[in-house]
Amino acid sequence: MTVVGMHRFGIERWLDSGEMFSVYTGTLATLSPVEVRATADGRRLGFRPPIVGVTRITWAPARVAFIGALIATVTFDGLSGSDFWATRDVAAAERLIERGIDDFTAGIIGLLVTLALIVGLYELASHTSARLAGWKRLREGARAAATFVHALIPIALAYFVAHYFTLFVFQPQDLVRLASDPFGTGADWFGTADHQIDFQLVSANLIWGVQVTAIVVGHVIGLALAHDRALELSSNSRVALRSQYPMLVLMVLFSVSGLWSLSEGMATV
Repeated sequence: MTVVGMHRFGIERWLDSGEMFSVYTGTLATLSPVEVRATADGRRLGFRPPIVGVTRITWAPARVAFIGALIATVTFDGLSGSDFWATRDVAAAERLIERGIDDFTAGIIGLLVTLALIVGLYELASHTSARLAGWKRLREGARAAATFVHALIPIALAYFVAHYFTLFVFQPQDLVRLASDPFGTGADWFGTADHQIDFQLVSANLIWGVQVTAIVVGHVIGLALAHDRALELSSNSRVALRSQYPMLVLMVLFSVSGLWSLSEGMATV
């Protein structure tokens, strides 16, 4: 599909807008202090202040849904492994099965509901911000949501770090075993086929500390970015501040729900 897309639309255009993993990593890379700059001699690497790159993303109709999906998928992944979800999932699955819907479809429905809830709350908060500030032009369609959507990118990265930190610490250790037996045939090429993952490498307190820090810092940065954009749009700082009350409520809600889902997952483990 990627080869066909590059042939049909052009390599750069397809990778910038169509290939999912390129768009995903490119979106998160806007937070990076490193950037590629176009010059008369071609392209070269340069440095910029971290985070500010997100303010330069171009508006696109699907960007709100895409960034919302980045947050929703990680949130759903965390919740689906908790006791809270398991208890309700069993009851919900039984009702869906009675209606002829299998477990896989039920999971897809849960993911879509999570996505709709997160995007819906963000759309509501951004639209309410525009109303409070009197930005009539932004209240049309999804312009308010598109205007502030860059503020969700640090949150998407924070959720990714918080939920997959343990995977990053523990799973690479298994490469030592796989190097000796990459095909699962019982080989022991380098004498490391019996290597075990050290789950005591980091403590539970350190894991929780990294997760809490990522969630809190990500939401604080997101709120700061939203407030900065409000200052650009407002005639004075008082209007900008008033417009950000809905965003503050949204960020607090996302922070609490993110920390709660993480605590549920740790309680399950």
